[in-house]
Amino acid sequence: MNVMHSMIARIKKYIWLIFIVPIFLAIVGWFVPVGGEPSDYTAETTIALGDYHTPDANDPERVTALLSNASFYQDRLPSLWRAQRENLLGRLKVIQLNDRQIQLSFSGGSEDEAVRIVSRVTEAFLAYDREQFQKREQVINRSIDAMKGARVSQDAAVDRQRFLYELETARLEIKPAELLEAADAGTHLENRAFSSKERAVLGGMLGVTIMFFWVILPEFVRKR
Repeated sequence: MNVMHSMIARIKKYIWLIFIVPIFLAIVGWFVPVGGEPSDYTAETTIALGDYHTPDANDPERVTALLSNASFYQDRLPSLWRAQRENLLGRLKVIQLNDRQIQLSFSGGSEDEAVRIVSRVTEAFLAYDREQFQKREQVINRSIDAMKGARVSQDAAVDRQRFLYELETARLEIKPAELLEAADAGTHLENRAFSSKERAVLGGMLGVTIMFFWVILPEFVRKR
């Protein structure tokens, strides 16, 4: 009971302060733009890497290094690089999902910007991959043509057929990279800033909490 009486007496003594602090913090919360930075949107794409024995385009670790290097954008997306050179590599993330898939994501100030840029980067990589795939395919085709046109002895004919079979099988088994999931307006995350009203409410609640502990803590400490 003594503690309760002391708390009531303390509240009556500092009643003006108990009201002023929450009101003051609510006003501060209303006007101070805490968390007022622009919202960020993140668009994502998912790519299944190709399989044609070209590590620079097929190995996820090498592809991650490729897409994290400025030279790729200077060569493949020069206009985008000129416009975004300060932010592109910092806002673009390449995540290895497994040994055959990667995910590209870009965070921008709007949904349209995020989707547009991550889509352009994805298209640029897929174009690069198609070039590498076609080179490998051409090598196999030339080997097949050369093998078919070669004159061999009757003893070597069986070996030639076996080599042709292996080459034709390899041509059927290789495959380029594939877009599994395209970016769209639904694939974004928003870091929303608090509104003035929400900041005012939080400020008021913080003030009430501070004053509550300011009233009761001294009494419990004094009792101990």
